[in-house]
Amino acid sequence: MGRVIKELMHLLLWGSAGCLLVPAMFWWLGSQGIVLVPGLEHGAFQDVYRQFMRHLHEPLILVAVAFPYVLSIALRVLIRDLSPPGSTVIGLAVTRGESSTVEQLIEQGENLNDGNAAGETPLHLAAMQGDTGMTYLLLESGAELNAADHAVGYTPLQIAALQGHSAICEALIRYGADVDALTSRHETALHLAARAGHSDVVAVLLKYRAHTKVRNKAGQTARQLAEQQGHDALVSLMDQHATSEWPYLRLSNG
Repeated sequence: MGRVIKELMHLLLWGSAGCLLVPAMFWWLGSQGIVLVPGLEHGAFQDVYRQFMRHLHEPLILVAVAFPYVLSIALRVLIRDLSPPGSTVIGLAVTRGESSTVEQLIEQGENLNDGNAAGETPLHLAAMQGDTGMTYLLLESGAELNAADHAVGYTPLQIAALQGHSAICEALIRYGADVDALTSRHETALHLAARAGHSDVVAVLLKYRAHTKVRNKAGQTARQLAEQQGHDALVSLMDQHATSEWPYLRLSNG
């Protein structure tokens, strides 16, 4: 998809330049008597036109030459660089899903743990988008598992839990992410998933022994948040987990 957009950009750039350059050159030649416009070979109008083009052709040619450069900058801003200010090169590539670019940047020694202006690392961005392939690529390359963003202190696992990406949650935990890491609001990934009603994520977190008794700054457990939001099925799941003799084994087997 990125290549198609790039080719369309090039087509638009040079097509737009041609719309300016070709008429400018054509009329300039006519004003010099090299090519005469049919119907304007004689008369006062031809002389007036020649005088007009003698002063105008140079600005037109200049605009035609500069136009592709100016338009390319505008299009890059509009199409490709809509990420927040302060984004890193590798972060932009992750956001666009450009795994080959990410691999190349890693080979060149790009820092995997540099955050953007919000403190979001490339792993945060991959987890946020639910990009499993990109997440594994970053994990295999040694990305920091428990980096916290600047706003609430979300880790990649907490971001994935909030967004409902259970497969990414499991991948992060298996690679060593702290399942009970706390945000600035004293909430774990389990709190975030329970409030949002993501049963699949809650099941994964319970499977990997997430603590259910942790209370946030408002004094609420994850179960209380689920109940408060009306997620009855999720409440039942957590109750079943709490009363089961072998809760982790049961969750692991579905």
